[in-house]
Amino acid sequence: MASLAILRVEKLKTFSNIRGSEAHTARLQETLNADPQKINIRLIGESDRPLEEIVQLTIQSRTKYKPRKDAVLCSEMLLSASPEYFRPHDPSLAGE
Repeated sequence: MASLAILRVEKLKTFSNIRGSEAHTARLQETLNADPQKINIRLIGESDRPLEEIVQLTIQSRTKYKPRKDAVLCSEMLLSASPEYFRPHDPSLAGE
């Protein structure tokens, strides 16, 4: 079986969108298609500080003016691949 890749980029324009994205990714809400035994690794920001707060503080510290109502606050990017890519010798070990 051939390996598959997924690349998704989404513009987040409200802090509510950012909060929803974090709730999904950090499993702060029920996510039916995710294995509850697997934990995502956060690469940016402190793990005990909400991502929405990190983004809001970053925007405030780098901009002189309040962002426009329709401004893109951040872009969410997901890059993933099938288990066969990460563990070609045993795809059942994906996530280990």
